[in-house]
Amino acid sequence: MKNPTIAAPKSPGPWVDEEVCLVCFSMYEKFRAWPDWAASADVLRQAAKREGDQGGGYRGRGSVLWVMRVTKLNAWYDEHMPCGQWWE
Repeated sequence: MKNPTIAAPKSPGPWVDEEVCLVCFSMYEKFRAWPDWAASADVLRQAAKREGDQGGGYRGRGSVLWVMRVTKLNAWYDEHMPCGQWWE
């Protein structure tokens, strides 16, 4: 079986992307969210089961790291959602 597809979240608006918030000038690379390895592996296992892989499990380090990236990106966008009220 192949790894399940876990899509990266979309930006809530034009003021923030995967690198910077244009309202508060925060940088993604300096943003700290601490996604957990075990929790990320579990997300991957559950996604695999939903796609029909009853064994679940992840098939490599890169897959878990991708889920961790998606988790951090979700936190980044949540953090900068309120900045949209200042966007013109």
